Amino acid sequence: KKINGLDSISVEAGQDVLLKTGTLDSDVLNLKANMGKIEESDGFVLETPVLNATANNDILLNSKANQLQQVNVANANGNVYIVNGNKGAENLAISITTTGATINGDLTVYNYDEANGAANKIVLANNLSASGTIKIINEEADVTVGAGGNIKATNITLQAVNNNVLVAGGVLEASSKVLLDGVDVTISGGEVKANTAELNAADDISLT
Repeated sequence: KKINGLDSISVEAGQDVLLKTGTLDSDVLNLKANMGKIEESDGFVLETPVLNATANNDILLNSKANQLQQVNVANANGNVYIVNGNKGAENLAISITTTGATINGDLTVYNYDEANGAANKIVLANNLSASGTIKIINEEADVTVGAGGNIKATNITLQAVNNNVLVAGGVLEASSKVLLDGVDVTISGGEVKANTAELNAADDISLT
């Protein structure tokens, strides 16, 4: 089952949006679950440069087949889980579009290694806030925090499994712990504030 909209596709439900089998392919995808959750099964495909997902509860984009670039999320309560397996070389960017750019739950972003595709960096260059934890994990390329990347949560994890974590600006603020984990970890700007800060690198840690 494939729905292909040249300019945009909008899917809006009074309760839940459940994406079990098929593909939504368009320049812009709008998903909205007014009183419920958005939940995607692994194997479903969301293919779009711009995804707008709004829900009252959880937003669970669980498929490694997703082809995503810019993901904009907003929910009242619950967790947000974003999985990407884009075969192209585009960066993956995340925005929270609620007031205060805040999620009342956990935010997890996982970019899987697509063996037959190009590598996708994750670039954090805006406000991301969660009442729980924020985990940003990239199996393919770097995780970079830019000048506008103000990230706030109870615990923050930035992990580049086979690549580098780069903090070039912005603020990482955790009431408990900040973990930066990569082959190389470089902090060339910005600020890290936490009860516990942990920098792990297989090779080099640079504070420049």
